[in-house]
Amino acid sequence: MPRLLNGLAGLGLAGVLFLVLGARPGPSADPAPAAAPAALPPAAHPNPPDTVERRAVSAARPVRFEDRLSGAPLELELRLEGADPGAAQTLRPGSLLDLGAQAGARLRYPLGQDGAEHVAELAACLRADETGWVLSLPYSCRVEAELPLAESGPVAGRALLLADCAGPERSADGPFADPGRGMSLAGETLWRLRSGRSEVRAEAEAERGSTVALAAPGYGEARLLVLLDDGSAGAARVALEPGAIVRAEPELRARPLLRGRLLDADGAPVGGEFVVLTISLDLGDYDLRPDDPHGLMAVRHDGILHHSAKKSVRTAADGSFAIRAPRGLDYAISSQARDCWAFWTSGGPLRGDSAEIELRLEEAGPERGTTLTVLGPDGAPLLGAELLVALAGDLPFFRQWPLRAVDADGRLAVAGLEPGMLVAVSLRHPSLKGPRYVPPYLTVPESRTVRVQVPAEACGGGH
Repeated sequence: MPRLLNGLAGLGLAGVLFLVLGARPGPSADPAPAAAPAALPPAAHPNPPDTVERRAVSAARPVRFEDRLSGAPLELELRLEGADPGAAQTLRPGSLLDLGAQAGARLRYPLGQDGAEHVAELAACLRADETGWVLSLPYSCRVEAELPLAESGPVAGRALLLADCAGPERSADGPFADPGRGMSLAGETLWRLRSGRSEVRAEAEAERGSTVALAAPGYGEARLLVLLDDGSAGAARVALEPGAIVRAEPELRARPLLRGRLLDADGAPVGGEFVVLTISLDLGDYDLRPDDPHGLMAVRHDGILHHSAKKSVRTAADGSFAIRAPRGLDYAISSQARDCWAFWTSGGPLRGDSAEIELRLEEAGPERGTTLTVLGPDGAPLLGAELLVALAGDLPFFRQWPLRAVDADGRLAVAGLEPGMLVAVSLRHPSLKGPRYVPPYLTVPESRTVRVQVPAEACGGGH
């Protein structure tokens, strides 16, 4: 050992440093290449390429909602649900949060006004832009229908997307509260709309030869109703699905066109006078629109429901008229111009989609019409009396004549009343106790003369 220590001492300081630090290459020696570090597996990479963009946008940022189909902004409140339902968050437009860290979350939000909810995966709805987070939600459903071009060319109109009213079913006025029979799809759709059982969810312009498109939120069954200006109408059932585009094929059916001329007894045209169309509606194929300006009448007789509509039009200078009428079971056109009478009936459904009619006015006389004479309790003519005359049980046309005053002899000539007809009379006069006197039904005799005598108990004392 002493010899070893002495040997080390003999080396001097330079020798010690050489032993400790090792030999160093000179300035002209090539350095040995350094070993490359082992590559990290992709999952352990500190900045994987597919997360760089995500990391850049992952932060608490404002959120906004939009409809996936239209891109329109949505103002609604939704719930963000993760694995723990108790930790759900409520989101509104403008809420600040980090949606990039909500892996596997779901969105629950309302659709429309009927309380239905929809659930969507957050990952399928989320994107980011320069304003913040954007939730593109499956919200509205678009319904499209191609309307075939008519031979007459393009025809404008409107399309309605209808859904049943929420809550208890609303009652309808008149007999349609319970149709009691099967209905066509178009008939039921129009009936439900007019009676308030369906409501309009969306509306758009429509035209033959083009595609109509409507969008509305919600689930479940709806109806597409197309109403065109030429009287054509059609309906189709559709199943609404949020975010979907649904095709519908409504079958368009035309309304009949009734054309004709009003003539006097000599065959000359009568212009500027009214003709009245009465349609006996088919309750199985109800064709009355909400905007139809028809007067409605309804009665149930022997268990059969009769429902009719009336429409008046004025003739042109040459006596012509044209009426686009709802589809029905029977049609009648009448006129009482110039205190005369004209009446035409189809005698059943029309054959084809049009009819040509000639209305010829007839005056009340010994061979046509009936004369009514109104007498007071003492048998004298009841001067100043006014009569409203109608045919009793005249189904489905409900024919009646306008209120008219008797002449100086207490008489009133009514054209169109024929022997055997059952007549209902309503009489007004200042001497009556009540607003009117209604005698029992009267049957027109062969003589065409009818006497109406007011009993003393119906009067307020003298006349």
